[in-house]
Amino acid sequence: MNSTLLPLAGLFVIATSALPLAAVDHDHADYLPRVGVQVLAGTSGIEPGIFAEWRLSEACVQLRPELFVNEDSKVGGGGGALVWEPGFIHLPERHALAIGPRAVFHNSDRSGWEVDLMVIWSMDLDPSQRGRHFLEVIGAVGVLEDEDKDEDEDDSVIGASIGIGYGFQF
Repeated sequence: MNSTLLPLAGLFVIATSALPLAAVDHDHADYLPRVGVQVLAGTSGIEPGIFAEWRLSEACVQLRPELFVNEDSKVGGGGGALVWEPGFIHLPERHALAIGPRAVFHNSDRSGWEVDLMVIWSMDLDPSQRGRHFLEVIGAVGVLEDEDKDEDEDDSVIGASIGIGYGFQF
């Protein structure tokens, strides 16, 4: 990673690690895993994949490992630790927001490691069953290791992705 972007990436990880301080307790704790499919498109190309989510309600932290297939048909993966439903944002009923740091390895000919800030907006599909079936709008922006660069060029670029996902909770 470029020496000028490395301190920025470190500061980013430290700042986003403080996000749990903004979380609040709420009455709809759900310890059961959530699984789903997602498609992200961005700097690293189009990457369909799968994810799992565990919401730890005491800390309002959502653990989210993911696996995806990149443009080279190789498997990449990573994960994030996001604060879900931070107290400073008020959304309509049956909507949730998660925000926090994410690190992934794209494992492609063009892209390597990426450290970014991920935001997920979840919307329940069935009003009678909170969190059972849901859609997600996903966004991420951060620092991406660019494998296409020459040896003497900066190998870090700004990476960004947007996407959608569908999930189910057991």
